[in-house]
Amino acid sequence: MNAREPRDLQELADDELLAVLAAALRPEVGLHDAVRSVADAAFSWRTVDVELALLLAEPPVGAAPAQLRSTQKGRHYTFDSGTTVVDLAIEDRPGSQLLRGWIDPPAQAIVRVVSSEGIELASCTADELGRFRLAIAATGPVRLEVTRDPLLCTEWFQPG
Repeated sequence: MNAREPRDLQELADDELLAVLAAALRPEVGLHDAVRSVADAAFSWRTVDVELALLLAEPPVGAAPAQLRSTQKGRHYTFDSGTTVVDLAIEDRPGSQLLRGWIDPPAQAIVRVVSSEGIELASCTADELGRFRLAIAATGPVRLEVTRDPLLCTEWFQPG
Protein backbone atom coordinates (compact mmCIF):
# COMPACT_ATOMS: atom_id res chain seq x y z
CA MET A 1 0.00 0.00 0.00
CA ASN A 2 1.43 3.34 -1.03
CA ALA A 3 1.47 5.90 1.81
CA ARG A 4 0.62 8.63 -0.70
CA GLU A 5 -2.59 6.88 -1.73
CA PRO A 6 -4.72 6.23 1.36
CA ARG A 7 -7.26 3.45 0.87
CA ASP A 8 -10.21 2.29 2.89
CA LEU A 9 -9.23 -0.77 4.95
CA GLN A 10 -12.32 -2.56 3.67
CA GLU A 11 -10.91 -2.39 0.13
CA LEU A 12 -7.72 -4.25 1.07
CA ALA A 13 -7.13 -7.91 0.28
CA ASP A 14 -6.50 -10.17 3.27
CA ASP A 15 -2.72 -10.21 2.71
CA GLU A 16 -2.60 -6.42 2.43
CA LEU A 17 -4.66 -6.00 5.60
CA LEU A 18 -2.41 -8.40 7.51
CA ALA A 19 0.64 -6.43 6.34
CA VAL A 20 -0.91 -3.16 7.56
CA LEU A 21 -1.77 -4.70 10.95
CA ALA A 22 1.70 -6.24 11.31
CA ALA A 23 3.32 -2.86 10.61
CA ALA A 24 1.08 -1.16 13.18
CA LEU A 25 1.92 -3.75 15.87
CA ARG A 26 5.65 -3.91 15.13
CA PRO A 27 7.70 -2.41 18.00
CA GLU A 28 9.45 0.86 17.26
CA VAL A 29 12.98 0.34 16.03
CA GLY A 30 15.51 2.07 18.27
CA LEU A 31 13.48 1.93 21.49
CA HIS A 32 16.09 1.61 24.20
CA ASP A 33 15.91 -1.68 26.13
CA ALA A 34 16.00 0.15 29.47
CA VAL A 35 12.98 2.27 28.48
CA ARG A 36 11.10 -0.84 27.39
CA SER A 37 12.02 -2.63 30.64
CA VAL A 38 10.76 0.22 32.83
CA ALA A 39 7.57 0.59 30.78
CA ASP A 40 6.85 -3.13 31.01
CA ALA A 41 7.55 -3.16 34.75
CA ALA A 42 5.30 -0.14 35.34
CA PHE A 43 2.28 -2.04 34.07
CA SER A 44 3.16 -5.58 35.15
CA TRP A 45 2.17 -5.11 38.81
CA ARG A 46 -1.22 -3.50 38.35
CA THR A 47 -3.98 -5.44 40.06
CA VAL A 48 -7.28 -4.56 41.62
CA ASP A 49 -5.86 -5.26 45.08
CA VAL A 50 -3.03 -2.73 44.85
CA GLU A 51 -3.35 0.84 46.02
CA LEU A 52 -1.13 3.28 44.11
CA ALA A 53 0.50 6.06 46.11
CA LEU A 54 0.97 9.06 43.82
CA LEU A 55 4.00 11.29 44.08
CA LEU A 56 2.91 14.62 45.59
CA ALA A 57 6.24 16.27 46.31
CA GLU A 58 9.74 15.82 45.01
CA PRO A 59 12.85 17.96 44.68
CA PRO A 60 12.73 20.34 41.69
CA VAL A 61 14.87 19.27 38.74
CA GLY A 62 18.30 20.89 39.00
CA ALA A 63 17.68 22.22 42.53
CA ALA A 64 20.39 21.94 45.14
CA PRO A 65 19.65 19.03 47.48
CA ALA A 66 18.08 19.94 50.81
CA GLN A 67 20.02 19.23 53.98
CA LEU A 68 18.55 16.55 56.21
CA ARG A 69 19.49 15.79 59.83
CA SER A 70 23.06 15.07 58.83
CA THR A 71 25.50 16.91 56.63
CA GLN A 72 24.82 14.44 53.80
CA LYS A 73 23.01 15.65 50.70
CA GLY A 74 19.43 14.42 50.48
CA ARG A 75 16.01 14.58 48.92
CA HIS A 76 12.45 14.33 50.22
CA TYR A 77 9.49 12.64 48.52
CA THR A 78 5.83 12.42 49.57
CA PHE A 79 3.46 9.79 48.17
CA ASP A 80 -0.30 9.78 48.83
CA SER A 81 -2.81 7.04 47.98
CA GLY A 82 -5.80 8.92 49.36
CA THR A 83 -5.89 6.77 52.51
CA THR A 84 -2.17 6.47 53.26
CA VAL A 85 0.77 8.87 53.02
CA VAL A 86 4.37 7.74 52.74
CA ASP A 87 7.03 10.36 53.46
CA LEU A 88 10.53 9.46 52.37
CA ALA A 89 13.87 11.17 52.99
CA ILE A 90 16.87 9.93 51.01
CA GLU A 91 20.45 10.57 52.07
CA ASP A 92 23.31 9.87 49.68
CA ARG A 93 26.02 7.73 51.22
CA PRO A 94 29.24 6.53 49.59
CA GLY A 95 28.05 3.83 47.17
CA SER A 96 24.49 3.74 48.51
CA GLN A 97 21.42 5.66 49.62
CA LEU A 98 19.81 5.62 53.05
CA LEU A 99 16.01 5.75 52.89
CA ARG A 100 14.22 6.92 56.04
CA GLY A 101 10.48 7.06 55.94
CA TRP A 102 7.23 6.99 57.79
CA ILE A 103 3.75 5.77 57.00
CA ASP A 104 0.63 7.73 57.98
CA PRO A 105 -1.63 6.47 59.48
CA PRO A 106 1.09 4.75 61.50
CA ALA A 107 1.14 0.98 61.44
CA GLN A 108 3.55 -1.91 61.38
CA ALA A 109 4.09 -3.04 57.80
CA ILE A 110 6.67 -4.73 55.62
CA VAL A 111 8.36 -2.14 53.39
CA ARG A 112 10.17 -3.39 50.29
CA VAL A 113 12.28 -1.48 47.75
CA VAL A 114 11.78 -3.04 44.29
CA SER A 115 13.72 -2.27 41.11
CA SER A 116 12.06 -1.74 37.74
CA GLU A 117 13.11 -5.32 36.89
CA GLY A 118 11.02 -6.59 39.84
CA ILE A 119 14.05 -7.42 42.01
CA GLU A 120 13.73 -6.77 45.75
CA LEU A 121 16.68 -4.55 46.71
CA ALA A 122 15.92 -4.29 50.44
CA SER A 123 13.12 -4.81 52.94
CA CYS A 124 12.38 -4.03 56.57
CA THR A 125 9.48 -3.84 59.01
CA ALA A 126 8.08 -0.41 59.85
CA ASP A 127 7.57 0.02 63.59
CA GLU A 128 4.23 0.73 65.31
CA LEU A 129 4.73 4.44 64.57
CA GLY A 130 5.12 3.67 60.85
CA ARG A 131 8.86 4.50 60.77
CA PHE A 132 11.26 2.55 58.58
CA ARG A 133 14.88 2.71 57.44
CA LEU A 134 16.53 0.98 54.45
CA ALA A 135 19.92 1.15 52.76
CA ILE A 136 20.11 0.46 49.03
CA ALA A 137 22.61 0.82 46.19
CA ALA A 138 20.23 1.59 43.32
CA THR A 139 21.17 3.15 40.01
CA GLY A 140 17.77 3.00 38.33
CA PRO A 141 14.14 3.67 39.13
CA VAL A 142 12.63 1.97 42.18
CA ARG A 143 9.33 1.94 44.05
CA LEU A 144 8.27 1.11 47.57
CA GLU A 145 5.81 -1.69 48.27
CA VAL A 146 4.12 -1.43 51.67
CA THR A 147 2.46 -4.66 52.78
CA ARG A 148 -0.80 -3.76 54.46
CA ASP A 149 -4.41 -4.21 53.45
CA PRO A 150 -4.48 -3.44 50.56
CA LEU A 151 -0.90 -3.60 49.28
CA LEU A 152 0.38 -0.08 48.63
CA CYS A 153 2.88 0.69 45.85
CA THR A 154 4.46 4.07 45.25
CA GLU A 155 5.10 5.54 41.85
CA TRP A 156 8.55 4.94 40.40
CA PHE A 157 11.23 7.34 41.62
CA GLN A 158 14.98 7.78 41.25
CA PRO A 159 16.75 7.39 44.62
CA GLY A 160 20.26 8.36 43.51
